[in-house]
Amino acid sequence: MQDLIKQAAEVIAGSRVVIGYTGAGISTESGIPDFRTMGEFWEGFDPATFEVEIDSREAFERDPAKVWRFFSQALGLMEQVGPNRGHRALARLGQLGRMAAIITQNVDGLHQAAGSENVIEFHGNMRQLHCLKCRARYRWEEVKGGPIPPPCRCGYTLKPTIPLFGDHVDIEAASASEVLAANAQVMLVACTHGDIAPVNRVPLIAKEYGALIIEVNRTKSLYTDRITDYFLRGEAGEILPSLVEEVEKNLAAGPS
Repeated sequence: MQDLIKQAAEVIAGSRVVIGYTGAGISTESGIPDFRTMGEFWEGFDPATFEVEIDSREAFERDPAKVWRFFSQALGLMEQVGPNRGHRALARLGQLGRMAAIITQNVDGLHQAAGSENVIEFHGNMRQLHCLKCRARYRWEEVKGGPIPPPCRCGYTLKPTIPLFGDHVDIEAASASEVLAANAQVMLVACTHGDIAPVNRVPLIAKEYGALIIEVNRTKSLYTDRITDYFLRGEAGEILPSLVEEVEKNLAAGPS
C-alpha cells in the first residue's frame, strides 16, 4: 500500500489542477452517520418510509413541522462534531497548491471548517437556509433558538438548501462541478460508493476529459474497476494524511 501511496503522491505533486470529490464516508469518521450506517442521526425515523414522510418536497409542504423535527435533530448532531484528519489533509493539499477545489456531496460544512476554501457543495448545506417563496437566505445561526420550523420574514417556512426528492439540484453547483471535472488533471475521489445521481457523473466527466483518478475508499465503489487508476484502500483519516505527507516530500525535493 505504501508504494501505491507514493506513486499517487508523485502524480499529485506533479499536477497543477487536482480536484477533490468526496462523499458521506469522509464525514462518518467525524461521527455523522450516512444512510447505510444509520445511528442516532435517524433516531425516531423509519428508513423504509423516510423518502415519503420526510425527504421530499411534497412532505415538506404537507407537514414542515414534521420534516423540521428531522432537520433539527440532524443539525444538533452536526454541531457536536468537527473535521477529522481526512478533512484536514485535503485542506493541507489546498495550502500546498495541490487542491484547486473540492466537490462534495456532503451538507455538513466540515471541509470549510477544516480550512478548505474552494468547496462546491453539490447538495447544499444544512446550515444555509432559504425561503421557497421569496428566496431570502439565512444562516442557521440567525434563527437558531427561535420557533421550529423557523419562519421567513415573509411568513413562509424556511428550508435548508439541501435538495429533497422532487427538488432540482442547484444548477450553479452542478455546472461548476462539471467545469472543474472537465479541467482536472487529477481527481481525488474519497469515501463515496458512486451510486447517487446526478452527482456520480462528476468523476466520469473527469475521466472522459483525460484526468487520472485516485480513489480512497474502505471498499470498492462503482468507479474502482471502471475508471480508477490508483485505488488506495482504507480509512480516509489514515490514507489521506499519509498521501499528503508524501506529496510534501515530493514538493520539498523539487523536480526530479
